[in-house]
Amino acid sequence: MTYDGERSGKVYVAVNTLIWGPYVEISPDMGQTWVPASQPPRFSGGGSETVERIWHIEPAGSTEPGVLYAGVQPAALFKSTDEGDTW
Repeated sequence: MTYDGERSGKVYVAVNTLIWGPYVEISPDMGQTWVPASQPPRFSGGGSETVERIWHIEPAGSTEPGVLYAGVQPAALFKSTDEGDTW
């Protein structure tokens, strides 16, 4: 879980489930309501590699508004440029 208090004021949570797999939930109001990202971190292409777990979500620096990074297993780094809605 991370809080982007410097820019958007949103809370981001990495959710890892056995049934639905990993995805990101976003709260614009400090946890009162939650909305899932419309496109969670996923590998593109036709390969068999899948995201097993989201380990950490981190807002980028103040020079990159709306940008977040997510570290996943297997080792990869995903970038969102729309405040976490798509990865």
